[in-house]
Amino acid sequence: MRIANFGMRNNKSEMQLISYKIFYNRKLNIKTEMTTKRKSAVQKSMEILVVEDSLTQATQIKHLLESQHYKVSVAQNGKLAMDRLSKHKPSLVISDIMMPEVNGYELCKKIKSNKNTENIPVILLTILADPEEIIEGLSCGADSFITKPYNENYLLTHVERILSRENVVYKEKVPFSTQILFKGKKRFIQAEQQNVIRLMLDIYESAIHQNELLIQTQEELKLLNERLESLVGDRTSDLAEEIKLSNQIANRLKESEERWRTLVLTMPEYIGLVDCEGRFLFLNHYAEGFSEKDTIGKSHLEFIPDEWKEFYQKKFEECIETRKNQIFEYSAYGDNNAIRTYETCLVPIMQQGKVSNVMAIARDITERKQAEKEILSLNKQLEQRVIERTSQLETANKELEAFAYSVSHDLRAPLRAVDGFSKFILEDYENKIDSEGKRLLNLIRSNTQKMDQLITDLLSLSRVTRSEMNFSGIDMTQMAISMFRESAAQDVMDRISLTVDPLPGANADPTYIKQVWSNLTANAIKFSSKKKKPIIKISGYTEDDFNVYYVKDNGVGFNPQYSDKLFGVFQRLHKSDDFEGTGVGLAIVQRIINRHGGKVWAEGEEGIGATFYFSLPVKKQRYIVQQFKE
Repeated sequence: MRIANFGMRNNKSEMQLISYKIFYNRKLNIKTEMTTKRKSAVQKSMEILVVEDSLTQATQIKHLLESQHYKVSVAQNGKLAMDRLSKHKPSLVISDIMMPEVNGYELCKKIKSNKNTENIPVILLTILADPEEIIEGLSCGADSFITKPYNENYLLTHVERILSRENVVYKEKVPFSTQILFKGKKRFIQAEQQNVIRLMLDIYESAIHQNELLIQTQEELKLLNERLESLVGDRTSDLAEEIKLSNQIANRLKESEERWRTLVLTMPEYIGLVDCEGRFLFLNHYAEGFSEKDTIGKSHLEFIPDEWKEFYQKKFEECIETRKNQIFEYSAYGDNNAIRTYETCLVPIMQQGKVSNVMAIARDITERKQAEKEILSLNKQLEQRVIERTSQLETANKELEAFAYSVSHDLRAPLRAVDGFSKFILEDYENKIDSEGKRLLNLIRSNTQKMDQLITDLLSLSRVTRSEMNFSGIDMTQMAISMFRESAAQDVMDRISLTVDPLPGANADPTYIKQVWSNLTANAIKFSSKKKKPIIKISGYTEDDFNVYYVKDNGVGFNPQYSDKLFGVFQRLHKSDDFEGTGVGLAIVQRIINRHGGKVWAEGEEGIGATFYFSLPVKKQRYIVQQFKE
């Protein structure tokens, strides 16, 4: 046992260090030189345990070592590392020093004090910022240090060398112990002599490596200084140009300020600047009867009637507190002290994060407010007229309903009587009436039946505009097929080629939509009946928040020039002798779809066919129903 002052040097110690270095190098030369293939195979058989609490650094080291074919496992602290070492013995341990629970020094001591693990080499990762770390490394028996931040090639070379040492067989292990004095404290170091020498050589090599980095950094700094001097020269030249440009900009700003000042002074609105106490600092122009002397430095409340002062002051304080614009209307004294109405915007002016001033922009809206009052009065009168007119229309509708009922009852009874008596005459006096008489009686019956159907259609049209609608979900595909089957006789259905595509569902009144499908499919059947092979297609699509449905046929079609007349009451584009009907069916379709908020239109060409479209909103909406008086 001997005591030495740390940091003192003597010739004997230097000679011993040189001797140990020669001995160490000779021992390293004992190992057999391996080929590249053999080396890779050996690395694959070697396992390295990395102990690092930083997941990022642990992953980086693991990836680097695995790229050189080492087997690598990771423990996040010293305690987990000891648990792994008790189960499995790796070829090398690389450990960080600063870790929770068990640090790197404590882990190294435990490894070196355990007979089962004492031969495992330990590399400590450190920044070597304090000699205390070297003493702690010697005390705990570490085999080597690698300084942070490390060079990847340096780390791999170091690991390879440490593992190569383990393959060197030494004749004997020479124990080494010493006691040193460091920072006033005695420190006892005990380790194998070879480990101490190797650790010192590694520290020496690391110092050389750091010195090389320092030299490289100094060269880089020299180049940077030269570059900086060049940049300073260039910047000095640039600054001269910038100063010149700055003077030009200052002149332009002065000119711009004059332009803006002129603009503000000539604006018709009042633009004023007040401080946070409400005192005027600037006003672009003054009302008649006021001057700069009467305004600047005075409180804005002096120019506001008493009944508006509290309201205005509250808005002014809100502008400062919330730092947001405040827009409102109020009354103030204007020309010749007359009270005027102003629309005002208070704008907070910010400096260094605080409101320094408030800009007020006021526009005289006295005439506009008077006009608004007049319009409001006119609107009230108009609303009263609308109420009166609505009452008159309701009365007229009630009278119309009574008339419709009277028509349906009083006209149908005689028509049915004429039809019935004509039928009786044909049946009871068949042998007494000649062929011309029979023809005339049949003509009477036919026209009375047409008149009855016309009355029925008119009543249906009247009910469409008056009755309440009940919305619900509708399977439009199923409803279209069902209405087609009701509209066509079996022999007609056998002749028709029908195509029905899947239709988008609808939210509408089922009763009314049934009538729409019934009228459209009946029209398609009727006007294509004279074709040898009638073709009808029912389809639909969704476009711009509307579901669009259509019925297409290859019938007689119509002249597109008159398509706008198709949906009028009693409007017919074909002779009644060719195609029977009252001319009311499409008018009913249009009114039903209009009440649902949709549209109806048609496309066609004579001799080729026609397509009738109608649309319904995708979502259920409520619509104001306009009553039409026919």
